[in-house]
Amino acid sequence: MSVYKRGKYWIVQFNHNKKTYTRSSKSTRKRDALELERHMRQQLVDTQVLGHREHIQLHEACDALLSTSKDSGAYDTLVTATNRFKDYFDNIALDAITNRDLSRWVEHERKRGIKDITIRLWSSQFNKICRNANRLGYYTPDYEWGEWNIKDKPIRYLTDDEEQKILKELDPSSAKDLKHKKGRQAARDIFILMIDAGFRINDSSVLKWSDINFDNGVIYLYRSKVYNDDSIPMKSRLITMSVSDRTRFRRWRCLHVFPVRYGGAQNDTEQSGTGSCI
Repeated sequence: MSVYKRGKYWIVQFNHNKKTYTRSSKSTRKRDALELERHMRQQLVDTQVLGHREHIQLHEACDALLSTSKDSGAYDTLVTATNRFKDYFDNIALDAITNRDLSRWVEHERKRGIKDITIRLWSSQFNKICRNANRLGYYTPDYEWGEWNIKDKPIRYLTDDEEQKILKELDPSSAKDLKHKKGRQAARDIFILMIDAGFRINDSSVLKWSDINFDNGVIYLYRSKVYNDDSIPMKSRLITMSVSDRTRFRRWRCLHVFPVRYGGAQNDTEQSGTGSCI
């Protein structure tokens, strides 16, 4: 049978295209379970046979992406962007958003004093929301972003003097409080990683010990922005720093080089599989 009783509630379960669908009716009446089964089967016909999709509300689409992106290095940016979308737009259907709506949102953020470079960053998060909703089988809007008022600035590299000034500012020996001392040490190590290995801050925050080959002096990096793997040779200063960090964090048995309290990955857990190293 496609409906059966488990405990006090009726359950719907059936197969379609070699896949099993199960859902609780959350009702004690068999009639409600049969109605739910009819609705589920009709929904499958609409989406898989007729090609129809479901509508999803903007707020729900934002939350759907947030729930699967907690391990991302750009999670904080995504949270900020989704909050901006939720604050401005009513909880309308995602596919109901038009180019005019997005243009008005951009002007709204500009009036708040937000720079175009930041708005463009948030707009890329909106693109991710739409791609994720499309992947989940929902209708998505047909839209395009306008031009951005962003002036390309020439790239300027840090001088040796500037680098030394930053390292001196981050020197943990000048901090009296133990908490501040550890925080400065982590910030100094992340800075060295960015300078010597060319890491972005997001790459640094998700770097794992398993990505570092101490024997060959190489860091293996997966660049999520361009979807490729890379191997980066380590300078002597970087090797010394990494060995020191491995000794310092060994008692926590952390997966990541920089635990969450020092700007690292949000889901850092012990390699033993129990507890957290934060």
